[in-house]
This record gives sequence, structure tokens and C-alpha cells, in this order.
Amino acid sequence: MATDQVHVSKAERLRRVMEIYPLVVDGLAFAQIKEVTSKKFSWSVPDRTLQRYIAQANALVAEQASYVRAEKFAQAAAFLERLRTRAAIAGDITRALAVQCELDRLYGLLAPDKHELAGGLALKGYVNLDEEEL
Repeated sequence: MATDQVHVSKAERLRRVMEIYPLVVDGLAFAQIKEVTSKKFSWSVPDRTLQRYIAQANALVAEQASYVRAEKFAQAAAFLERLRTRAAIAGDITRALAVQCELDRLYGLLAPDKHELAGGLALKGYVNLDEEEL
């Protein structure tokens, strides 16, 4: 495989990263990405350069995921707020309280379901027990 020996521009590097981005998202291993790039694209690079391109694609995946997570969190919170308001206006206190519970869970305001013991054991419902008492 002939490899590019010339310095490529940032724009070209980004174009290449975006070409392998779908392969990274699909979960292809390094060897598979290398095979695809050698057959499908007009460029070829040393393994180390391809690893850098893959790392940049992975960083883009992580960046996208953080935006999506924040967006989904905000959408869920807004939806639950509206649902709670509708229930309260309708006088359905039971539903309003249930939605409030979901909001509290979303915001992380509820107490944990399990308690951690000193030895790293987690038992649901058991508090302040030593490992010897188990």
C-alpha cells in the first residue's frame, strides 16, 4: 500500500476523518477500517496516522453524544414539567405527584435504593451492618 508522504491540509485531514466517521460509529475494528480505507478511498496513510484519524473520529462521536444527552435531558425535563402542570390544572394530584417523582429521579434528587457498606458490599434495605454480621 502506497502511503501519503506529503503534509495534508487541516481541511483534507478533516475530510478524511469524516470519511471514516461512519466506520467508527458502526464499530469497525482498526484492521477493518484500514481495509476499507485502502479499497474505498483515494488516500492511504501509515497505521499511526490512521489511528490518529480514528481517535479524532472517536472524539467527534463523544462530543456528539454529550450534546445529544444534554438535549435529551432538557427535553425530558420540559416534557415532565408540562405533564405535571397539566395534571395539577386538571386537579389530578396523584398524577402530579407521580410526575414530580419522575422529575426528582431525573434530577437525581431521590435517595439511592441501596446502601454501600464499608467492605464494598451493597445490600438493598440493610443499613449499618458490619461484614461480620452478614
